[in-house]
Amino acid sequence: MYSEADNIKFKLENSILAIEDDNQTKGNLPHSFSINMELPFEKIENILDLLFQNNTARLIIPKKYKCKYKMNIEEQEKVLKNLYSNDTASLFKQKKEFEYSYCIWGTSVLFEIYPFDMERKNIKRGRKLAKAPTKKSGKFQHFLDAENKVVAIYGYTDNYDLPAQYIFFEYHSSETIVYSFDILEKIDYIQHSILKNGKTISMLNMDCKGNFIAEEYFYNENNRIISIDRQHKDRSLFKDTDFFPNNVYKSKFVLEYSDGNLSQIKWNANAENKMKIIFPF
Repeated sequence: MYSEADNIKFKLENSILAIEDDNQTKGNLPHSFSINMELPFEKIENILDLLFQNNTARLIIPKKYKCKYKMNIEEQEKVLKNLYSNDTASLFKQKKEFEYSYCIWGTSVLFEIYPFDMERKNIKRGRKLAKAPTKKSGKFQHFLDAENKVVAIYGYTDNYDLPAQYIFFEYHSSETIVYSFDILEKIDYIQHSILKNGKTISMLNMDCKGNFIAEEYFYNENNRIISIDRQHKDRSLFKDTDFFPNNVYKSKFVLEYSDGNLSQIKWNANAENKMKIIFPF
């Protein structure tokens, strides 16, 4: 669907974008129509960034709105529950026997566990250290393979030489699995991400109690994430099922870019209309 016209008028009311063209020269859209956008945009410029390409009058309905991927949380839960059914000691021993090409140290985790994890937690990304530290406390050791993919991260958060956290990455063509173990070699969480054309389109991070964080990722034409839908299930935190049906807390993130770099993240929760800026800090 597209329209080429000499004069196009736009009117934005909440999430409804009304579009009228006075002199359509080419295309198959009606002269007047509305689009109910899923994202709670505050500025019409943000919508136009999605709807127009190459500074022409060609109106593009992004693929995100044409065919929305629907995350199947139940199916991903089955995958993780099956992994949890393995013997923990054997699983830890298996994951610890990984191969790597080199390692780097950082003041914090240097790589994403899931998209924009640090930015959305209000935590600054760590800096790379030039050499291995004499004191490991508070430092993180990253192991990378020949393709520069991180295969494991060890976190040292006390005064002992043994890691307090072990994170292992497992890569496949259409999925990525992350295992996190604590200092006692017990599972903190397992994370399962689904990939499509090399991009992460959904993620489920679940602990041994069945509590989880599930996310769906939506991209613009430049393959940048522009919004994230999150469902956070925790029976101990979200007990009021009248306000949190099924103990699930829902929220949305909207991401904006400037010159190709992330410039702002907005967030709202449980269908609130107002978006709150959470990045930059």
